[in-house]
Amino acid sequence: MKIQNSQTSVVLLQVALLALLAAFGFSGPAAAVTDAKGWIVVESENLSLYSDAPPSRAVEIAENLERFRTVFARLAPALELRASTPTALYAFRDAESFAPYKTRPDRGGVVTLGQFLSHPDGNYLTLDAGSRLAGAYAVIYHEYVHYLVSQNFPGVPLWFNEGLAEYYSTFAVEQGRAVVGRPVQRHVRWLRGIGDFPLADLLTATTGSAAYHEPDQVGGFYASSWLLVHYLLSGGDDRLERCADFLIRVVEGGEDVEEAFEGAFGRRISAMEQELQNYAYDDRFAVASVRLDDLRVTPVRVGRLPVADTLFHLGDLLARQGRLPQAEGLFQAALERSPRHAEAHGGLAYVRDRQDRWEEAEVLYRDALAMGSRRAITHLLYGRHSLRLTGTSKRAVAAEARARKVLARAVALEPSYGEAHANLAVAHLRPGGDPDAAMKAVRKARDLMPARLDLVALQVQVHLRREEVDAAEGLILRELDGRASIEVVDRAFEDVDRTRLVVAAQRALEQGDGERAIQLFDEAVSLTSDEALRQRMEQQLLNLQEQVGG
Repeated sequence: MKIQNSQTSVVLLQVALLALLAAFGFSGPAAAVTDAKGWIVVESENLSLYSDAPPSRAVEIAENLERFRTVFARLAPALELRASTPTALYAFRDAESFAPYKTRPDRGGVVTLGQFLSHPDGNYLTLDAGSRLAGAYAVIYHEYVHYLVSQNFPGVPLWFNEGLAEYYSTFAVEQGRAVVGRPVQRHVRWLRGIGDFPLADLLTATTGSAAYHEPDQVGGFYASSWLLVHYLLSGGDDRLERCADFLIRVVEGGEDVEEAFEGAFGRRISAMEQELQNYAYDDRFAVASVRLDDLRVTPVRVGRLPVADTLFHLGDLLARQGRLPQAEGLFQAALERSPRHAEAHGGLAYVRDRQDRWEEAEVLYRDALAMGSRRAITHLLYGRHSLRLTGTSKRAVAAEARARKVLARAVALEPSYGEAHANLAVAHLRPGGDPDAAMKAVRKARDLMPARLDLVALQVQVHLRREEVDAAEGLILRELDGRASIEVVDRAFEDVDRTRLVVAAQRALEQGDGERAIQLFDEAVSLTSDEALRQRMEQQLLNLQEQVGG
């Protein structure tokens, strides 16, 4: 595979290459600690890995992750290797150490070797470092591909999303080479044994289709998705160009799937179906590989993890899994060993927030910052906590000002943290905020998280706050209409129409035409569907009528 400059190949290659990043970008969760001693942290320029495995094994995992990043950088030099969401990796020494931290139990002979938890505030990956089975990594790779695709390329067909995840789930470092694209043997067995899954059904399958859920069909769906993606990614530039053309036709053009496929590939689906059947019986599945000696690996540093830090990190994992009582126990244990452990205070504050014990959370967040917390996520959570209090009271105004300060600190600590930029934009939309700072923050958030349609809607609100009504309307037409839900688009257009009327009313009032101002503001009130906002505007209308009448 090599990078092409043509426009039609950009979409596919970015998806494929970002998915390859999945192979080496991880982090992890936790549960009831059996032994908090003997943990280490392996750090490099791009990752932190927490582990109770032998140092040599932890270093091996970390170095493989760094090798992946180097491979990725070579394949896509124009793309920035930055993560918009913090990611933590936990490598447990064996199945016994891993067991308390699994979110789903082993059952039916199926052993969970790795897990990936995606959360807007941070990603957590866990694996059994004692297992040498590919499955421990395959799960992580597969799920992380989905995360990357959802963040960067929403709307791709289900078969492509799942097939890409399966293709890259085989990523491995072996015999001095980094390799991707080896056949998934269970899929090969299904394709050669049963192999009856109509291509038309594959191309049109959605998450609501029986093929994605029914036990007698799901195996065929995954096998066929993998086969089609492998065929496309391993077949040279022409197939890449045609697949990119197909994705653009479907995702951006909204074409019928079958018509788009036949138009992009220049053949009927039945002909492609026969070609795929032949491909399934070809023993020469192409793989992509790079010599490890050709890769520059960022040196890693190994350090002992203090027990209090270990307790905190494992508690943080449990908290993100929603296991609040267990997480609280670990945070409290960390504080017993180190009463001024800033991050444990922050972790406990998060637990109190989730329990709606907001006054206690407030005190704990303040303690965490006063004790020198340097975790961007702690500042993000405190900023979001502060934005809960709304209104015009002195307390609410102070809370919103504090939120802006704390969120600005989160951005300073972690400049690539997309969620922190997004929350900072929200904070500056509140009374007393700076609309220009809000625009800067939302644009940075969108740059870091280009697939997030909610950020497009947020930018619309920022434009409206700046009274840039035409710019807001243009953004809706270009980037929301036809992509977001009807409800979201309708609400955005309602906000534009209301703002246009309110701005016109303000100008009429400035020109001394009070009656016209009242008429325009009354129209704005009449088209407001949000009941709380409508009530506030009705009170403003009464005030305006009194002002004009007086």
